[in-house]
Amino acid sequence: MRLPGSFLVGVLCVLGLLAGCGGDNPLGRKALSGVVNLDGAPLEQGSIEFHPLESTGVQSGALIRAGRYSIPAPQGATVGSSSLRRQAQLLHARSDLNVIGFRGNVQTRLRKLEEGVAAATFLAVAGLKRLGLQDRITAVIPVDVMLPAVAQGAIGIEIRADDQATAQLIAPLDDKATGVCVAAERAFLKRLEGSCRTPIAGLAQLQDGRLSFRGQVLSPDGKVSYAAEQSGDPENAVALGIAAADDILAKADPTIIARVHG
Repeated sequence: MRLPGSFLVGVLCVLGLLAGCGGDNPLGRKALSGVVNLDGAPLEQGSIEFHPLESTGVQSGALIRAGRYSIPAPQGATVGSSSLRRQAQLLHARSDLNVIGFRGNVQTRLRKLEEGVAAATFLAVAGLKRLGLQDRITAVIPVDVMLPAVAQGAIGIEIRADDQATAQLIAPLDDKATGVCVAAERAFLKRLEGSCRTPIAGLAQLQDGRLSFRGQVLSPDGKVSYAAEQSGDPENAVALGIAAADDILAKADPTIIARVHG
């Protein structure tokens, strides 16, 4: 569930049951012929388990620095990130930074910091907490400073379209507030023809029965940024997301939008 404010508090549940993930992967193919566990193994009858997620601020990013660099980072510092969105947002805020690609799991990225590959990097707060590495966090970056990716922190369960029994089983897990927010965010992304590989950010939040949405599109080099905001009735979530995208398309340089799409 997403709550108003700077952070998302995750209260969604993961069901140890997956019934159909689509046909182009081994797990999906197995699921088409029966119920499987998240690891792909068949579930024995009666072995369904619910695993609640802790409240971990899963939309927030954590700045991890190496050595004794201060905040903000010194002029010309090297900052690593595997996210094109974060790279563009960093360069928009600090054009003097040397932003490099930074891939690998959490431990690999932390090791790269220790080896001096970069002065700092960004990792998810939720992941660091679940790995017991919260002591490595230098600073938590609120969403007001770095807008998250569309639908970041939301968890979806995919089932076969004709599997009504599983649909009823997982219905209690459906968080209506999260669904409304994600609907607006995904509508924004779809209207812009974006993906997880484009520097596009968006966040919808419900507060006092009203839905507020903020969206951002950046050029890959961070030199240009377009922003839009919309608010209204939660029932119009999709329309709000589309309206925000149209606002950006109306004022954006077409060549910049083309660069966003690569």
